[in-house]
Amino acid sequence: MTQVRNAITADLELLQRSVKEIPKSPTTCRDYAHRGVALAAMDEIFAHTVPSYPQMMATHSYLLTAIKTQFGTVLKLRSVLAPSPRDLVPFVLMLAIHTRLNPEALLGSNQDDYRTEDRLGERRFRPRVNKGRARRKQMPSSPVEAAYDNPHSIVEFLNGWTARLRKLAKPEIANRLLLFVPRTAFSGVSFFEVESGVGGTTWATALRNFREDHNLKRFTLQQVRPTTLDIGRAIHDNDLRAAQALGDHRSPETTNSHYTSGAQRERNAERLGEISTLRRRWLDTGGKADPRNAPVDADEGAVTPGWGCLEPFESPYSPNGKLCSAFGRCPACHLTQLDIHSVYAAAQSLNLLDAVRRARETMDPQGWLERMAPVEKKLVHFWLPQFSPEILEQAKSLNLPPLPTPD
Repeated sequence: MTQVRNAITADLELLQRSVKEIPKSPTTCRDYAHRGVALAAMDEIFAHTVPSYPQMMATHSYLLTAIKTQFGTVLKLRSVLAPSPRDLVPFVLMLAIHTRLNPEALLGSNQDDYRTEDRLGERRFRPRVNKGRARRKQMPSSPVEAAYDNPHSIVEFLNGWTARLRKLAKPEIANRLLLFVPRTAFSGVSFFEVESGVGGTTWATALRNFREDHNLKRFTLQQVRPTTLDIGRAIHDNDLRAAQALGDHRSPETTNSHYTSGAQRERNAERLGEISTLRRRWLDTGGKADPRNAPVDADEGAVTPGWGCLEPFESPYSPNGKLCSAFGRCPACHLTQLDIHSVYAAAQSLNLLDAVRRARETMDPQGWLERMAPVEKKLVHFWLPQFSPEILEQAKSLNLPPLPTPD
């Protein structure tokens, strides 16, 4: 999309700079000295119609020869003034990704369906496109930015690119956002007729050509909306409300029943299995290993808060294949890992040292020497010295509840 937009923008600027170089009475194809002159001449000569090969051959053979010998083809050069359905594909796909609009709503949308408004001092792009099945308008929202992939920027570019076609189009279609000229002998302005199904065929052909040009696997515009909602739900930790907001649905039931993918169902099952396993460990440790109060980015595989584990199902302290439940013994385990730049990890390491020393009062001496003495030694002589003095100082001021006493 960026490549196409850069090329069209550069050609339109070149056209404007070359207007004064258009030959008044050309006598040879060499009178069209460069691409800008040919573009400017095409724009001026065919100001009231769409340039076509037959017209050019009949009335402006020198220009036609110049284009064929120096600048490619008439269709290729004409795309600067009049995009084809294939030219619009990357822009439609990017709009679909950002706006999550239904395919029919997007392909059949009008210029005035896209607006900007101020929200709390920020300019927001706010489409208001009719959604047929819901009998209401879809109104997604996004920030207004100059980036080429920003939806507001895309709509502004499309409006400028198709401005010439709007003057040539029939009044009843001139307001459509997506106007184009088919790459056929027919040279009239057209649009995606989603209501009749004709435009669906036109779009399907354009998308197929796009996929073939870029060696992509088959996909359809209908897949974009559910895919973006699925990704949004996954990013927000399976929050159905996030997907509901992205889909602009009135009811979460609509989102859950119509936009829950097979992958999401598998993630749900996996998460349910994780929760069940963590609850089993919570019971095995007598409530000591409780993940509910841990930070969002905590490693749930590690049984001791603040620590990480490379393979919690292969612990030397628990049966192989079972989630480790050796609370407090992580520092002495060869599978452990610790973020030495984390204030939280440092605070929990100090917390654990205190808990290990408290355990002397509740454990039998032999048990403490076998299980807790190696932990204390590792904490004091290896792990705590890994933290910088600044991290340790911040950790001491962090207000955390005491850890349960290991046993």
